[in-house]
Amino acid sequence: MFVAVVAAWAIFLRPAFLGGPLTYVIVAGHSMEPTLHTGDLVVARRQRTYRRGDVIAYRIMKNQAGAGTLVVHRIVGGSSRSGYVTRGDNRRYRDPWHPKPADVAGKLSLHVRRLGMIPVYSHTTFGMALIAALAAFFVLSGGTDTRAGKRKR
Repeated sequence: MFVAVVAAWAIFLRPAFLGGPLTYVIVAGHSMEPTLHTGDLVVARRQRTYRRGDVIAYRIMKNQAGAGTLVVHRIVGGSSRSGYVTRGDNRRYRDPWHPKPADVAGKLSLHVRRLGMIPVYSHTTFGMALIAALAAFFVLSGGTDTRAGKRKR
């Protein structure tokens, strides 16, 4: 069973930095409201082609302001040859960048509201204190013996 789960993860859920087809992005900002909100988790999957209306994640090109930053916006024009024209759903103006297919991490394939807040909060003082308190609770409680259903002594 374990091997099957690992194989499924490696084929379908492996992130791009490990050679997989997916890029995971935590939304920051308001440019894609009401479609996406700060703290939402976006999973983008690489595609062979992208078209007008697709929500994509792309990296700002080298030698541009913000180079390397991942942006999640909608394609509103352009082409793979000349570069896509993108814009946030909550913006009146188009992005100054025109990503080409090599710059695109993928098309939005899954979106989970607020799930991205977990890692964001874990880096706050309160989040770290909560994690430490939970760890201490589990260590001090001693766990349970799952075979007998009784507490360990």
